[in-house]
Order: sequence, then C-alpha cells, then structure tokens
Amino acid sequence: MHLGRDPFVTHRPRPAGVPARLAHLTDRDHAATLTIGEATVKTYVNRLFAKLRLRDRVQAVVLAYGTGLVTPTGHRPP
Repeated sequence: MHLGRDPFVTHRPRPAGVPARLAHLTDRDHAATLTIGEATVKTYVNRLFAKLRLRDRVQAVVLAYGTGLVTPTGHRPP
C-alpha cells in the first residue's frame, strides 16, 4: 500500500491496539519499505531512537519484541 503521494513509502497495516509507547509514531515510522540513502537511514534511525527514548539497536529490538511489533518468526501477530 502506498501512503499519500510518496511512491517510495509502503507499510503493512498496523495491528489493532497499538501499544501506548508506539502510538505517537507516524505512518512513515511504521513503513516496511523506504527507498532512501544510507546517510538518511542513519539519520532516521537516530530520530526513532530519540522519539522512543532508546540508546541503541539492542533496546529497539527489545522494544519491538516486547510490544508485539515483531515476533520471533518475523510475522506480526494477528
């Protein structure tokens, strides 16, 4: 699914009952695919860390599993 006019942004539907900690993330934050350069990726990751008050990628992975955003099989819960 494309969001708005940006043909480079796609995402999977958000699961019902998004955890409060993730509620303030935008559709772009939830995008599964973005076509952007490496420097933009680094900037974007750092902005997500700041938004979610995370220190590093390890904390991001813990948050993703803890909130059900991802599961060990790589699939979102129904």
